[in-house]
Amino acid sequence: MLTLNKVASTVLMLAAMFAFSTGIAHAALIDQYLNNGENILEDDSNEYVFRADGEGAFNLITTGSIQNGDILAQVLDFPIINGTNIDSHGNELTGLALNVITNINNIGDRHTLDGGGIPIHYQGADFDMTAATASDWTALTGIDTAALGVALSFDATNLITLAFEDNANNLDLSTQAYQAAILGSIPAPFNGTATDGTLLAALGLETGDAIGALDVPLDVATFDPSSNLSAVPGVTIFGSFGYGLTFLYESLSGNVLSGMSGSGTNLTTDRIQIAAVIDDTQATFTYAVPEPATLALLGLGLLGLGASRRIGKRKA
Repeated sequence: MLTLNKVASTVLMLAAMFAFSTGIAHAALIDQYLNNGENILEDDSNEYVFRADGEGAFNLITTGSIQNGDILAQVLDFPIINGTNIDSHGNELTGLALNVITNINNIGDRHTLDGGGIPIHYQGADFDMTAATASDWTALTGIDTAALGVALSFDATNLITLAFEDNANNLDLSTQAYQAAILGSIPAPFNGTATDGTLLAALGLETGDAIGALDVPLDVATFDPSSNLSAVPGVTIFGSFGYGLTFLYESLSGNVLSGMSGSGTNLTTDRIQIAAVIDDTQATFTYAVPEPATLALLGLGLLGLGASRRIGKRKA
């Protein structure tokens, strides 16, 4: 006959087995690269400017000045986490970001240097940005963010970024255009190679968060290296940007202890058929690494063993 102590011991043993099995089943691929404390993610992204056509769709803007209401769309790739090139390990962290330009200010003459060190003068401005709407996300990416928020129990109203993880390495921003990465075939519920894995995180703007850019050219054609600019990729810098975002949803096995903040620069490229801008940025957040599942198993198992031994002593 089972005594209360035997039942307690059995429950502890079963709990240990459950902790071990679920810890493995829900462990994220990206977790293996994260530190206990500050984490640094290095992002390369292709950026595009879209403008509503008044009929429910958007046009890609390649000439003329950027306007309030334009959407900056980014195809994201985070190839390096805490100094480790995860792409070379067969992993990837990719995603999408949509930002609406809400304020253009400090318009004036700017200058930078091309690949040969020759000054380039252009008209630039500072931008304030906010989150795109659910209809913008659907039109530009095919993703129903409202339904996604309901399904995963988070408020997607101020969504900025969706990040995905996969154990494949099939998104190369140096060879893939926005059309190929995002707007090609759209399998449900997501689409494109920037969203082909498991949703790892959704980030957005909450109280105190912000996203903006400084000294960005107003004329998007400024980024076109076929003009009088250098055709050497990654050396001509046009302005900077910064952001602070909140984790609206995440599926990491540990605990995210802070929002994500970052800054970077906009770089020209000679691959204009891919993107006018490829940015370079670092993002940081703090994270509490969970105990390994095996340690949890050992701890619970020892508790169960201790309970069994106490039962034996009392019987003796």
